[in-house]
Amino acid sequence: MISRIRVWAANGLRVTLLAWLVFHFALTGVYVLYNNPVRRALAPILNAYIDKYFAQGWGLFAPDPMSDNLSLMIRPLTPAESAAVGRLGVPKTGWYDLTRALWEHRQRMPFSYDEALGHFHIVEMVDYLDGDPASFRYLYPCREEGAKACEAAKAAHVQARQQAILYLWRLGSEFVNARFPAPKYNAMALKIHDQFATPWPDRGSGRREVRDTLIGVYAADPTRSPMPVPAVEVR
Repeated sequence: MISRIRVWAANGLRVTLLAWLVFHFALTGVYVLYNNPVRRALAPILNAYIDKYFAQGWGLFAPDPMSDNLSLMIRPLTPAESAAVGRLGVPKTGWYDLTRALWEHRQRMPFSYDEALGHFHIVEMVDYLDGDPASFRYLYPCREEGAKACEAAKAAHVQARQQAILYLWRLGSEFVNARFPAPKYNAMALKIHDQFATPWPDRGSGRREVRDTLIGVYAADPTRSPMPVPAVEVR
C-alpha cells in the first residue's frame, strides 16, 4: 500500500511539473510575440507572472527592427553657460557622444561588456522617444482599442520616459564628475542624436538624415560616483 502511494505521489509530481512547464513556456511564447489579440487578452496574467518573475527584453518575430543609429550626447555646462541657455539655447559645439564609443570598442573587441552597455543606452533612449505625447495617437491601443486601454498605454509610456530620464541623468552626472572639475562644470545638456538609415537609391550619395532631440538641461548630481564612461568628442 505504501509503495502504491509513493507511485501515485511520484506520478502526481511528474504530471504537476509537466503541466507547469507547459503553462510556463506557453506564456513565455505569448509574452515575446509582437502585439496581438492573444497577448492583450492575457495581459493581466503576463504582468502578474512573467513580468514579475521572468521579465525579458527580447521579441520573437519583431516586425519593426531598428534601422537607425541612436547616440546619447552630453554637453557639460559652466554656470555661465547654464544661465544663458534660456537666451541663447544650448551650445552648438563641445558635445560628447557616450554611445558611439561603446560600439566602436565592441567592434575591436567582440563579446565585450560594451555591447551590453550600448544596448542598454539605446533601450533607455527609445523609452524616452516613445514617451513623447505627440506620438501617442499612433499607439496601437489608441487606434484599435477603447479609451481605457489607450490611457493605460499612455501611462506606461510616460512612466518609462521618466525612468529613462533618471537613468540618463545619472549617467551624465557620472561622466561630468569623472571628466570635468566640479566647480567649473556644474550642469549638463543631454540630447539624443538619431541617424536614420539611408534609402537604397541614395546609398552612394553620402547623405544621411539626422535628427537631434534635446532631453533637457540638468544640474549635475555631485553625489554620483565618477565613472570613466567612454566618450567620443564631437566638435
